[in-house]
Amino acid sequence: MAIVQRITTVSWTEGTTSVPPAGYQESVVTRKLYNFSELGEEVQGKILQENWETNVDHEWWEHIYEDAKTIGLCINGFDLGNKRSIEGELTEDLLDCCSLIRKHHGGDCDTLKTARGYVRAYGKALGEWRKAELADDPEYYSDWGPVDWRDSFEREDEAQDLTKEFRLELLQDYYSMLNGEYEYQTSEERVKESVIAGECLYTEDGTAV
Repeated sequence: MAIVQRITTVSWTEGTTSVPPAGYQESVVTRKLYNFSELGEEVQGKILQENWETNVDHEWWEHIYEDAKTIGLCINGFDLGNKRSIEGELTEDLLDCCSLIRKHHGGDCDTLKTARGYVRAYGKALGEWRKAELADDPEYYSDWGPVDWRDSFEREDEAQDLTKEFRLELLQDYYSMLNGEYEYQTSEERVKESVIAGECLYTEDGTAV
C-alpha cells in the first residue's frame, strides 16, 4: 500500500521583519511512496542495479580469513579481478594443517579433499625416504620413533616441495571460496534480500527517499 508524503515549502522576501513575512508563500506537494515490492519489475531492476555492491562495500571476506586461520593458513590478500590471485602462508606444518582441516571442515568440501590427498602423498614419501635411510644405515636409526622420522623428513627437499604444493592448492581452494562468496553477495537474489530488509521507501520511478 503506497504512502502519501506531504511536503510543505515556505518562502518569503529576504530581510523582511514583518509577521507574517512580506512575500510569504507556502506551497504543498504530495507524492506517493512505495515499498520495493510494490514497484514495477523494471523499476525494481533499476534499484537492484544501483545497489549491486551493497553487500560487498565492507570487509565481507573476514569470516573466510578467520576460517583459514583455524586450519593453519594466513591469507595475506587476494584479487578477484584481472589478476585472479591469492597470497598466503601456512602457520602449521602440512600434517598438522591437514589434521585441523579434518577437525573443522566436513562433508565433501575442497579443502578436505586436498588434505586427504596430501596426507596420502606425504605418508608415501615419508615411508619411501625412511626405507631408503634404513637401508643405508639401520644401526644409526635403531632407536628412532615416529616423531624423529617426521621431524627429520620435514627438512628434506621432497617434504618441502610437498608443503609448497599443498599451500598453493589450499590457497586455490580458498580463492574459490572467496569468489563464490562474492558472486553470492552480488547476486540478484541476495541484493534483493538486502534492499527489502533495508525497508527503504521509493518514488514511483525508483528514487530512494
